[in-house]
Amino acid sequence: MKDYKKLLSIFCLSALLAACSGGGGGGNKPPQQTPPGGPMPERPQPPKPDIPPAKPEYFTETVNKDGKNKDSRWNSTQNITKDAIPVYEISRIKDRKGRIILDHKQEIIAKAKDRGRFNSYKFDLLGQEGFYGYYFNTHRGQIFVNYAYGFDKSLENKNVPADMTATYSKQGGFVYTLDYPEIGKNLRDSSVSKADVNIQFQKGNIVKGEILDPSSKEQLFKIEKGNSINQLVFTPTDPSAFGSLTKDKGIADVNYLNSAKDKNDHKYLVGTVKANNWYGVLAAEKQ
Repeated sequence: MKDYKKLLSIFCLSALLAACSGGGGGGNKPPQQTPPGGPMPERPQPPKPDIPPAKPEYFTETVNKDGKNKDSRWNSTQNITKDAIPVYEISRIKDRKGRIILDHKQEIIAKAKDRGRFNSYKFDLLGQEGFYGYYFNTHRGQIFVNYAYGFDKSLENKNVPADMTATYSKQGGFVYTLDYPEIGKNLRDSSVSKADVNIQFQKGNIVKGEILDPSSKEQLFKIEKGNSINQLVFTPTDPSAFGSLTKDKGIADVNYLNSAKDKNDHKYLVGTVKANNWYGVLAAEKQ
């Protein structure tokens, strides 16, 4: 009897030790965690195509014998820039009587600094993103001049001080055409003249404004301030060059341009000029 009790005590003690040590059945084992799989390698992507920078949006203006912005092609052409100027390549030949007649007109796109055959167009750069100049067009067999300019809108300075003091000048910065009977029908609207610009502002007033003959340096036009610093009034002053037009005043509404987007230097001015019997385009640079 004593041996039986001893065996029973040993058996119970063994069972208790086994339970405390986690031995025995597998139901007491903690669940095994399966390590998560690594991320799937990404497939190589094809290289993205290079996106060209957006073209700057330009402001443009033309003037001819009929007034401002009368060229329907310019009015309908998108994305005009200094590298994409709509012009016409015009050929002129002489007939049997020696008269110059139009032979052919072709619509083309030109860049500033290009020059057309027979000087049918010519534009110059104004800063980094501006241009000005002229091009010929035809209507019913007659040839006439258009003057034009354009610039990146983000360069325009609309807050030029009303009391600014500055000098603007440019050799060949005024390009114009006369249209009146004294010069003869064959030359009307088809001749291009160039002259030098000199405009001196002092505290918002023009103390000296003139257009000069590039050779003789004689004054051709007097320039005065109009209603604001953005408006200039041109008066022909040389009777030998303009005949009866010395009282034919022209108005120029000019734009001031910065040299760069992060500048506030109103480095350039540009605009068209229109009078009753003459018209042109003006460009100048601050000195």
